[in-house]
Amino acid sequence: MTGLLDHREDALVTAFPAIREAAAFKAYRAAKHAALADIQARNTRGREVDGATGKTWPAGDTLYHAALTVRLRLVDMLKEHGPPPAFADALAGDMALAALHVAIHCMTYF
Repeated sequence: MTGLLDHREDALVTAFPAIREAAAFKAYRAAKHAALADIQARNTRGREVDGATGKTWPAGDTLYHAALTVRLRLVDMLKEHGPPPAFADALAGDMALAALHVAIHCMTYF
């Protein structure tokens, strides 16, 4: 289930090893472990949101938002050395999309 996410995460860390030490990346890893625990417990159905249609899966939402925060931190790291080249944050964007895919897939099929 998380194979694509693991692959994207490995690609990001390989290209930008310093991101591994960022607090945002550590929070992302904690969110990923919480989401995996929910997946293994088959607790991904989500819960009703007050006043809204549909459901939300808190661990999936947290995982996606943590991945987006890693992307923002990477952009900040790149800006420290001047304007970053176009698409320099693409690997982090790919990881965020993979995290979103995990959340959507789990909410739909589990």
